[in-house]
Amino acid sequence: LRGGILFSGDIGKEVQAICGGWGELKERDYPKDLPIKALWIESTNFNRESVNFDEKYEQFLGSINKILKDGGSVVIPAISMQRNQEIVEIIRHAEENGDIPKNCKIYKDAPLASKFEEAYVADADLFMTNRFGNDPEYYKNSASSKKRFELKNCKLVASNKESVEISSSLAENNQNSIVVTSGGMCGFGRVRNYLDGDFGTNPKNGIILTCYQVEGTEGRRLTDQGYLVNKDGSKGTKVEHLDVFTGHISGKSDTFKYINRFNLNELELIGIIHGNNSNRTKMAEAFKEMGYSARVVLPEIDQTIEFNLSKT
Repeated sequence: LRGGILFSGDIGKEVQAICGGWGELKERDYPKDLPIKALWIESTNFNRESVNFDEKYEQFLGSINKILKDGGSVVIPAISMQRNQEIVEIIRHAEENGDIPKNCKIYKDAPLASKFEEAYVADADLFMTNRFGNDPEYYKNSASSKKRFELKNCKLVASNKESVEISSSLAENNQNSIVVTSGGMCGFGRVRNYLDGDFGTNPKNGIILTCYQVEGTEGRRLTDQGYLVNKDGSKGTKVEHLDVFTGHISGKSDTFKYINRFNLNELELIGIIHGNNSNRTKMAEAFKEMGYSARVVLPEIDQTIEFNLSKT
């Protein structure tokens, strides 16, 4: 048997924040003459095209500034690796460009994310690109690149006790604060101090979600509800989900641009995974439209897929 099995895992974007995307980095030394016999590929964002950076920046800063202008404070929960750092970098750019109030207080309330920041900076010369947004040469040298997570008027929140205290202080109006915290889907992490604490009681405050909210998670429930509910039944803090952040590859054109880098001339099996059934079905149809004759399967949870690859 001469052939390979390609498991995509989560596919990033061609152009990606901080560490670069698959289109910007040197390709791995996979054997290009080795035909892929079976392809297992994610389909998370197959039904949506990528949102350009300018639109993402505008929506994100627009949501933040609306809350601040109305007298509230903002909590942004995010996955500790990559998304958290991406948000911090965007806020730094907003500070430098005057896109948020000069006296805005920033809290980094995500200990694990802070560790990742340190790791990114320590290995910046190996992994981080000079890109920010649409500018591939935004950072002119290594020294400026390593400062991309440094914020003005910023406090690093070390202890959980201090996190709870900040939640209480931000229950009052006009605190002019942004908290970048952990717990991207709101079920766990420091974000719970703001959801369960005094911060969440103030309807002027806002929670901005940037991570995909999986069905059945607390974040998905809050997204659908649109606000927290106080003990007396009144509306508490607003909850907004911005559907412009994603680390996954998006859309048909980008997906096939990625997979066509491999030798798929002898492809026999395509397994479409990691996506809802609508996305998986659309991807299956796209493979047929593109002329792929391989068997396409959409496995269900606990289903076993058996396949025998032909000999060459």
